[in-house]
This record gives sequence, structure tokens and C-alpha cells, in this order.
Amino acid sequence: MSLQTPSLFSFPGAAYTASHNTLASILAPSAPSSGCGSALPSELIPGAPSVNISILSPLSSPNETLQHRQYRIHLPASYSNDKPAPLLLTFNGQYQPTRSIENYTLFSTPEFNSNGIAVYPEGIDNQFLGDVLSPNSSYINDIQFVSDVLDDLQSKLCIDTNRIYGSGFSNGGSLTALLSCNGTVGGRFAALAAVGGAYYPDDEMTEPLFGAGCGSGRENVTIPYLEIHGEEDKVVAYDGNNGDSPAMYPIPVYLEKLGSLNGCNTSAPDHAGLTGLSTNSTQILNGGNITKYSWTCNGLEDVMVHYKVKGLGHGWPSTVYYGGILDEYRLGPTTWNASAVIGEWFGKWSLKSAWGTENATFQSQAP
Repeated sequence: MSLQTPSLFSFPGAAYTASHNTLASILAPSAPSSGCGSALPSELIPGAPSVNISILSPLSSPNETLQHRQYRIHLPASYSNDKPAPLLLTFNGQYQPTRSIENYTLFSTPEFNSNGIAVYPEGIDNQFLGDVLSPNSSYINDIQFVSDVLDDLQSKLCIDTNRIYGSGFSNGGSLTALLSCNGTVGGRFAALAAVGGAYYPDDEMTEPLFGAGCGSGRENVTIPYLEIHGEEDKVVAYDGNNGDSPAMYPIPVYLEKLGSLNGCNTSAPDHAGLTGLSTNSTQILNGGNITKYSWTCNGLEDVMVHYKVKGLGHGWPSTVYYGGILDEYRLGPTTWNASAVIGEWFGKWSLKSAWGTENATFQSQAP
């Protein structure tokens, strides 16, 4: 069985279909942002090459220079400022420019994203909160920056605020985990995903982020999370043992933490090979190269999904050969595309706040 899927971001069509869980009779309405119906900014042209937009993020730092942040944006050719569109934010790996993560994921191409607005927020020096080398949140608050990016986009564009998604690679994957820890800003996302994300114990950090600092405001908030990780990752080791580098949480251990925040059954002491996590489904895919684990949480299927990939190093799975350090760390192309897998899963999720349960989600079956 292959992980190759048809084009992703088939939503909003997929997200408007009937739910097949506890909300079986409910259709998901769109939730238009305040920018709907306004004149499209002149620098933003549907189908044109991506552009960089500067914004002020005043809580980033007392240093006025660092308060001026930017994001890269691409509007699909079908975009109109009169019709709410899904939004995907993708966060780069450490020291990786936004143009690189855009080319790496191909989320700005019609092949992988024909309907959604693709945005690539830029970290200070192409680095985000969550790494041991990153400045503390008191100096550069990337969670606040993400909120500022969302506010800016929603004021200018016609965004379906029920269908905002976030993905990230490596250090950018770490940021999606921190968003998942945060019920306020993270609660604005319908779902989050990481590829090769790094999650550090508090004793390796200068401030508690992934441990004691994770979970504030997460009461009664469900934020679906998908994680893809290579068994041969030498940068972010699957078992957390990076040799002389700072130790990280083993991937199963941190998935257990996020699972518990989402109301999943994750109680068991043995984490080896994810056997310590109570999953509702385990599948062997891609000729035995991939094990897919999924969890049912609070009655919702696939709230947590994890792909454990044999032969994959530190990189974004893709059939495209990139060459250089990207393929050196990744250990070459794969026979499937992570962007398609992530997009297919994103298409299942939407906020259902319109139905009276704030910051909750529901699942619908893609066509």
C-alpha cells in the first residue's frame, strides 16, 4: 500500500461534507474573516509569484528593529476576496529561508494546494522559538508573532477562520508543537502538523516550553496533531538520544503528552515503538517502510496521527530530488509526498465554534 494520495487541499469541498462521528448530521459552515469583501491589496495577485509582507509584531522584542517581522504569501489562481478560503501557515526549519521551505513543501503549487492561501512566516534569523539556541520568549515571542500574522491576514483577506492550519519542519515543527501547547493562539488552528519536529525537556532549555510550560489554556480545547518522523533522523533522533547534542523527548513520549491534552488514551509506561500508547489503529504502509499510528480522542477519530518512517533521515518526504544538504540529511527522495498526506488529513478538520463548542473540532470524511 502506498501513501501517495490525490491532490491535497480538496477542501473546502471536503470540509463541507457530512461528519461521520458524533456530529453526523452537521455540515461545517465557513466563518468569513473581516477582510472578506474588501479590496485586495495591490501587491497580492492570485496565481502570481509569492511576495513578502512586512508587519509590526510589537511583543517580539523591546528592540524596535526586531519588532518588524515579515511573512511570505502565495494566493492560488482561484482566490477571490469575496469567498472564504482555507489558510495554511508553514514554518521553516532552523536557518532555512522562507523561499526554501516554500520550494521544499510545494504548498504554493496547484498540484498540492489548489484552493488554500499559503503563508510562510519568517523567524528572526530564520529561527523560531523552541530550539535551545533560540532567544527566550520574553525577547522574541513567536507565539505572539503567529497571532499577529493571523490578525493581519484576516484583516486584509477573505479567510475561512474555521479552516486555518499549521505545518512545520524541524524547528518549524517544534513551533507547531508549542502552538498545540497553547489553547489561545493554538486554538485558532483547526489542525497542526510537524515533520521531523524537535521537542526538548525543560532541563535542556533556558525556559520551560515543551514540559511544564505546555498546556496552559488547553482545557476543553482539541487541537488535532499529525507527526511524521524518520527512524534514521540524525538531527532529531527518534529516541531522543542525540549524542553530544542536547537530549530531546523521544517522539512517542512527546506524542503521549500532546495526546493527553487532546483527551486521548495514552496511559502505559512502555514507549518503545509506540507500544506504550493506546492507539485505535495501526497500519503498515509503503511496503513495510511506514507504520501509521492513529488515536481516537474524545470520540473523534484520527485526532492524533503519527507516521514512523524507515530509511528516512531529517527531511520532508517527497518524490522530488533537491540535492545538496536537504537530500544529504533526508537520505534522498521518497516514493510518497508528505505534503499530500498532511493536506489530505487537514481536509478532515474544521473548528466547530459556530455550533456552540468554542475551540473544538470535528472530523468530516473527504470525498
